[in-house]
Amino acid sequence: MANAVAIKRNALQNVGAVMIVCLVVISLCVFGDEIRWGQKLIADPAIVTSLVVWRYVSDWIPIGFYFVFICFMIFGGNSKNSWLRKFAFRYVLAQLICSVFIVRVAKIIFGRGRVNSESPNGWEGPTLDSSFHSFPSGHSADVFVGACFLVSILRHTALRLIVLGLAALVAWSRMALGAHWATDVAVGAALASLTTVAVLFFREVREAISTAMAQRERIVTIFSK
Repeated sequence: MANAVAIKRNALQNVGAVMIVCLVVISLCVFGDEIRWGQKLIADPAIVTSLVVWRYVSDWIPIGFYFVFICFMIFGGNSKNSWLRKFAFRYVLAQLICSVFIVRVAKIIFGRGRVNSESPNGWEGPTLDSSFHSFPSGHSADVFVGACFLVSILRHTALRLIVLGLAALVAWSRMALGAHWATDVAVGAALASLTTVAVLFFREVREAISTAMAQRERIVTIFSK
């Protein structure tokens, strides 16, 4: 059976590293020329000639993550490995919260123009026009939820780096395809990291809130006497 404490410790360590990278990328974009850099990237001959590769990366690596968690659900049917099924269901919950709800709502509200749209970097929200659904990146959020969950149960550093590298490759592919700006993918990854921690530590957060509410009631009772 997997050690729950070790899983949560690994999650905190690796999510912390992802968050630091995301903050560095966001800072560089804020203080740099993200617009010029993004448009220069999609015009690069090397990127243009390899668009087919980046489309495969963008579409198929996330499917690979789905396959892994589907296997967890199947093999978790055995009582000896039931923790795998529970772990996979937490992954599904995190995906629903982050990729399906938070990211979709944010896309509509902010309405940021994609790099390859007629109004790049234009903020036209709220809108249902998909060409203005650049911020944040859904693909990045999706794949980093899977990556953050997987690295929490992997013991070998090399495997963790490979998983996070695959997620980063998907994020890069979204920029190479002109679908997102650098801040879009960084914020998507950051949201995925925070959601992963929130889901894995849900019990601790709930207990902390319950304890705080109980203490508040005791204080109110004391002062009301």
